[in-house]
Amino acid sequence: MGQSARDKMAELRIVCERDVEIQRQKVDAAVNSFRKYLQFMKTRSKQTVDYQVKLGKLKAQFREVEDGLVKALAGGEIGCHIKLDG
Repeated sequence: MGQSARDKMAELRIVCERDVEIQRQKVDAAVNSFRKYLQFMKTRSKQTVDYQVKLGKLKAQFREVEDGLVKALAGGEIGCHIKLDG
């Protein structure tokens, strides 16, 4: 004899509940993955800003050294003192 409508509905409900749980787990995994990616990008962008600041300082030091070298060559000075900070 065939299944009753009630039995069929109960079976479908169980299947749907399983599917909902599987989809919820997939969404949770995607959200966690996205959060990790955002944290990585936040760290990377902070590093980029830090490197840009360091590059700006190095460029300023280079200009000072370059100016000193130009003055030394123009003035005929023999020695040139260069201080490079790390």
